[in-house]
Amino acid sequence: MFFNAEECTDKLQSFAPLPAGDYKVCLTECKFEQSDEGYDIVKCSYQVLEGEQKDRTFNDSCWLTSSMATAQTNGRAKLKLLCDLAGIKALRGPSDLANFVGMVLLVTLDAYNKKDGSGIRNSVSNIQHGEAKPVAKKIHVQTGKKIEGL
Repeated sequence: MFFNAEECTDKLQSFAPLPAGDYKVCLTECKFEQSDEGYDIVKCSYQVLEGEQKDRTFNDSCWLTSSMATAQTNGRAKLKLLCDLAGIKALRGPSDLANFVGMVLLVTLDAYNKKDGSGIRNSVSNIQHGEAKPVAKKIHVQTGKKIEGL
């Protein structure tokens, strides 16, 4: 085993969920996985770029297939928003997900209590371009409706 302490930070990061709200983030990782049940998932990792939660990270999953219709609908909607923002019409395979890495985004993060009582979790409910001028309409992931005022 090799460990170089000079390459590490002494700043510990909380694993607690972030407060609900809007965050300017960088998408740092995007990968394809299958759940234990065989469902297709795109897992995304984000790092907060500004504000009180700066440098915190969080993960979000886009369920492409699922036995839960809402999870699948929301997952596909989130992935479509990412595709729209990246100017991609279709993903041809897991390697195409690399096109999303490094994107600066403004995400709306919800906090909710898990039904099984295991605590509070975060979920991305909206994604838009994080630069000065959004390049896509702000669409609510769960309803699919344009958010007024944009």
